[in-house]
Amino acid sequence: MNSSALKLIFNGVGLGLALVLALGLSLSQKGAVEDGLYRHLATGRAIAAQGNLPKTDEFSFSQGPDLPFNREGWALSLAAFQIERLGGLKALALTRAAALFLCFAFLVAGGFRRQARPFSSCVFALAALALVSRGASSPQAPGLALFAACLYLMEGPFWASFFGRWVWLPLLGALWVNLDAGALIVLPLAWIWAFSDKAGPEEQAPEFPLVSRLSVLGLLSASLFLHPALWRLPFTGLDWSFSSPFSAENFMQSQGMLAMLALAFLLLVASSWLPGGRRHLGRDAWLFVFLGLGGLVWKAMLPYAAIWAAPLMAARADSLVDALPGPLKTGRWLLKAGLLGLGVWSLPPLLAGAARGTAPMPRMQTFGFFKEQLLDGALFTESNFAGRALWELSPSARVFAHDGMVPAARKKAEFEQARVLAAEPAVSDSAGPAAWEKILQRSQADLALLRLNSPLAKVMARSAAWQPVDFDDRSVLYARVEEGHAALIKTFAPRGLLPGDLDEPFGDPLFAASRLPQVEADLESRLVQHPDSGVLCYFEAMLWKQKDKPVLARQWLEKGVRADPDFAPNYRLLAALRLQAGDKEAAQAFLERAAALEAQ
Repeated sequence: MNSSALKLIFNGVGLGLALVLALGLSLSQKGAVEDGLYRHLATGRAIAAQGNLPKTDEFSFSQGPDLPFNREGWALSLAAFQIERLGGLKALALTRAAALFLCFAFLVAGGFRRQARPFSSCVFALAALALVSRGASSPQAPGLALFAACLYLMEGPFWASFFGRWVWLPLLGALWVNLDAGALIVLPLAWIWAFSDKAGPEEQAPEFPLVSRLSVLGLLSASLFLHPALWRLPFTGLDWSFSSPFSAENFMQSQGMLAMLALAFLLLVASSWLPGGRRHLGRDAWLFVFLGLGGLVWKAMLPYAAIWAAPLMAARADSLVDALPGPLKTGRWLLKAGLLGLGVWSLPPLLAGAARGTAPMPRMQTFGFFKEQLLDGALFTESNFAGRALWELSPSARVFAHDGMVPAARKKAEFEQARVLAAEPAVSDSAGPAAWEKILQRSQADLALLRLNSPLAKVMARSAAWQPVDFDDRSVLYARVEEGHAALIKTFAPRGLLPGDLDEPFGDPLFAASRLPQVEADLESRLVQHPDSGVLCYFEAMLWKQKDKPVLARQWLEKGVRADPDFAPNYRLLAALRLQAGDKEAAQAFLERAAALEAQ
């Protein structure tokens, strides 16, 4: 068998493995549905029910009743709702996986158009897919695939692609901008590309090249503003607040893409010294300034920069390899063999992750209680509860803030929401209501759905203006004390428990003993209804710990761990009890488990 046949077999095996790895990567990233996608589902349902776009925001209450409806992403909301109707949440997860796989396919094809070798194109496309898929939510995935498709259409001999394939860009732009306003990134990208790329010597330029460029780019620009509300997007419809990839909360997720950009810069500089690397050098340099530097200061642009860098890195790495002396050039086969081995080694865990499928939604008994009791009104929620609350409870419930509000109103609502969630006290020592309560009074919030043991949940547990009416392993539902909620509070509010406060669930320790009979009555009635509740087992354990009976407390905690293995406080209390008994090894194991759950 000659060397050409061996190369063909090697590259064929590599391409097949890359396709399987890309499929595994796309499918293994399926997790629990993001809260933002729930908001899109609720919006799509409202659009489908009305048969047109709403005029006002029907989901929020904090910024007044006449808040305009944000039309950004309306097509994504409608499409997500229709997909969920046809196949449920699993169909949405598969749609996300398909979009990520298409992104990989377009990157490989774009590498071919840059005349990169198949192996290099696959390696760098896989690297980009692995990096961007970790943080890509379901609403973002179609945009990443469409961006990769735009890159593929623009690659190749300039004038041939400009008159042949660029004609599809306006159609993609009109689709994409109604799915995601991130489509606007294509506009400066195409203008830079068109005016910095140079036609090859064998290409025949048109008689009026400037007019040709302006006509095609003008059509593309018009396509991105076809929607009657989208012409205002660059000025009023987009949230231009910059989130740096170097900030503490973003760096861990961004460091892989930042390293990829750094390597792309090094390959771009090194290959520019070679005759073959000077082709398209000006275009790539300008695009790196736009996308690369943009990604360094704005986290939202970083995934697009990583996707753009993949075919560039493949072509320029091949140029550098071709310039190596003969003995060094043969060493690339050892590198390729090593990469193939790494791919084979990583394949089983990827396929195992793909086989696990979509994670089920965490149990939220409080949502069921809201619907069973036919509640309605203004519901203040944690930021990561808002989308799901809208999907499960609207139109009965409206929320304080959600990610689909028009940006100006959203910034104000999120600022006020953060103040409330932090349980911000009064500015002075006056006897008036605290700052958080003033905000809720002004916005006329009458229900609150909060995380257990959050600062606000703990403060509300001791507020005379709010009463807990239901709780589960993750949340507690409070109702404002008012005439309309009198029957609800009388029927369902616990008499002894303070369920929002896991540290002191029975109130002030000095008076806890007098509350214990009421606590026992609360737990007895609730355990009959919810015997598999992790938080109720936790409260039972706290009760027996209060009575100085650690063995019974530990038994309840072990039952709670079996009932809900993801309820971290049970592990923390188990660790404290095991440490009290002198078992440091078991206490350490329980603490590590609790820390791992809290970090999710």
